[in-house]
Parts: sequence; structure tokens; C-alpha cells
Amino acid sequence: MLSMLLPLACTSPPEPAVVVPDEEEPQVFDTQPVEVVEAASCEASVELGSVEGLVRWPYLQLGTPDGMTVLWGGPVDSEAAELGWGRTDTEWSVEATSTVIEGMNGDFRLFQARAEGLQPGTEYCYRVVVDGVVLAEGLRFKSAPDSTNAPLKFLVIGDFGAGTPEQYAIHDRMLEHVEGAELLITTGDNAYNSGTWAEVDEFVFGVNRDILHRVVTYPTAGNHDYGTDQGAPYLANWVLPENAWRFGDKERYYSVGWGPLLLLALDTERPLGEVSSEATDDQLDWLQAQLEAIDRPWVVPAFHKPGVEGHATRGPDIFVLSYFVPLFEQYGLRLVLTGHNHHYERFRPLGEQATVEVPKGVTYVVTGGGGRGLYDLDPEEPRRAVGLRQHHFLVGQATTCSLDLTAINIDGEVIDQFGLRRCQ
Repeated sequence: MLSMLLPLACTSPPEPAVVVPDEEEPQVFDTQPVEVVEAASCEASVELGSVEGLVRWPYLQLGTPDGMTVLWGGPVDSEAAELGWGRTDTEWSVEATSTVIEGMNGDFRLFQARAEGLQPGTEYCYRVVVDGVVLAEGLRFKSAPDSTNAPLKFLVIGDFGAGTPEQYAIHDRMLEHVEGAELLITTGDNAYNSGTWAEVDEFVFGVNRDILHRVVTYPTAGNHDYGTDQGAPYLANWVLPENAWRFGDKERYYSVGWGPLLLLALDTERPLGEVSSEATDDQLDWLQAQLEAIDRPWVVPAFHKPGVEGHATRGPDIFVLSYFVPLFEQYGLRLVLTGHNHHYERFRPLGEQATVEVPKGVTYVVTGGGGRGLYDLDPEEPRRAVGLRQHHFLVGQATTCSLDLTAINIDGEVIDQFGLRRCQ
């Protein structure tokens, strides 16, 4: 296995990287080229929002190589709905189930349907229908690939759902980069101030509606998301993988694989506080089992409260520092994404194997600049490579051999750019 870290490039392409040999035995992953599937032919005959009755625009969940879950909102007195999809037109359809939940304008009916029998890594057109009326048509989703070498573009944002002018401005910048992206990952605090039903509806699904209908979102929960009934609105509005071991932890933390990436979406709130040495099924036990069964080139934990950070006044989360950080270093992870602090930080690779001469180790990134008021940084933090008090989001690119991230600020400027390598 070979490792390298690309130097910082704020406004220019990264400089040539130095290849550093790794003494460990390499894991073998697929490096064969992936066949590019022709794009679907979708005619937007019914544009989103042009027909009355679409209370919440569609959004994508639980993407797999053979399936995709779509959710959307209709009037509370709606009786029936269906999802249609196909490569050129509506070739297949399925009836939706529904539940009544609260939004910013009162109760509405949240519909859910799953397209199945998809081909891996393939784009499809889809439409949503309520009570026989086509509310939107000509939308697109892409199924997950079945190759770990399939190129993946993804977006990352944290601490964003504040309803501020800065959130709307960052949204507009993200929209400029959403083309070709397949995933959106969040690092928590999706809805301020208390993660209420109305805040989730308005600041998550309202602001980002023209992004969420085209990328599959995998959020993590923050302390503000837990502000209402231990995260009940957060859990009710997302449909997430249910592979946590404890029944009460389902959807609070989870793992999901997509191409070369294994995302470990962790929870730094209630489940982390319940970790104990006596338990055999808590989040820490689950995390170690996940790390022992790595089957993808890049394993990236994402969660809210950082264990490595350089805030001006507050320190790292003691539970993350005690429980998560040692495991990340023990299992040789390369990248960890967190939020909570409203600024951007990237740290030099940390861990026993990380030295100036051999830049292996874990690169920790704090990305909490999605729209809330910004925080000061400790100017004396010695481990930090880059620290900026700016609103921002991240764009990621991954293949078997490479993982590259770019931080983009509210003005559309590249404020940091770095990459990791694991192949010659």
C-alpha cells in the first residue's frame, strides 16, 4: 500500500505529491475501469413546484445498486400516491406508503416508495403522483455502483440549518457543484435552534429542496438535532440504514457503502453517552466490528462533536477523544469528518505513524461552516494545517486509489484542497 498527502493549495492546483511507501501488507481492491452507463433521457414535462399539492419536494434515501427510496410530501387529506421510474419514461411504478407528520405550515402527509430491480450505477428518470395528479416528472436519480472503483463525487456540509442569509448563500454555492454528485453527507446540527418539526421542514428540506431530489443524503445528528424529543423529528424525516445493533439506536448511527467509500455515520449524543465497558452491543462495540470488517478502500467516519479540534475556548469532546480516536488510529483510517465548531480546520495527519517525513496517520477535518454564526480559532494550535473562520462546504472525489477534498467558501473560492493516496 502506498500513501501520500497532497500539500495545501488555496487557489491553485495541488503541487506534485511525494509517494511514501507503507510497510503494511496492502489490501487488494478493484482497480479495473468502470463502464460508463449512458445517461437517462428525462423530459421535465412537469417541473417541480409547478403543480399545486407538492408540500415537500422529493428527496432520495437508501440508495443501493438495485434500489432507491424516494420521499415527498402531499396534503394531509391525500388518499393515494405512487412513484414511477424508468430509463426514458415511466416504465415501472409502485404505490407509496405514508405517515402524517408536522411541518412548518402544519401537518402534511409524507409519502415513501422504493424503486427496485435497478441496474447498478445507472441513472433513471422518476416522477411522483398524488391522488392521480403528476406533481413532478423528469427528475433523476442514480443507483449505487457495484464496483469499489467507481468514481464517486460527494458533498459535505455541517451546522447549516439556521435559516440565515449565509445558509442560503452556501446553498447557492453547493448548487453550482451538485452536478455529478451522488451523495450529500452532513456533520450534524441540521436544524436550528432545537431540531423542531418546523425547523427540520423549513431549514433542511425547504432550503435544500433543489439539491435533495438529485443526491442521496446521509446525515448525522448533532446536539441541536437532539433538542426536540431526543431527535424525534430528525428520525421521522429521514429513512436511514438500520444496521445499529441496539433497537433504540436504529438510524442514530449506521454504516453505508457506496463505490470506494464506506461511510460510518456516528452519533456523539445519547448513544455515545451510553457506551460502557460492560456492554457488548453499544456504539463502540458496533464501531469496532465495522472496522474489523473493512471491505472498501476508504473508510470515513462522519459525526458532530470533534475529538481533534482547535476552537478558541472549548476543548474536544471527551467521549470522542477517549473512545473513537484510538480506534481510528488503531485501524489506520485516513480521514475523519466532524462539525460542531463553526469554522474550517484541517489537521496534519495524526497518530503514532504520522511524522513529518512519513505523512501517514488520520487527517481530521472540522467542517461546521454551513450557515450558523462563526467561531474563533485558537491561534496557537500546533497540529493544525489550515484554519479559517469562514462559511464553507466540501466537495469530495474518490476512487480506489485516491480521495480528494476541496473546501469552498461563501464566495465560491477554494480555501483548501488536499488529497490522500493508497496506490502507486
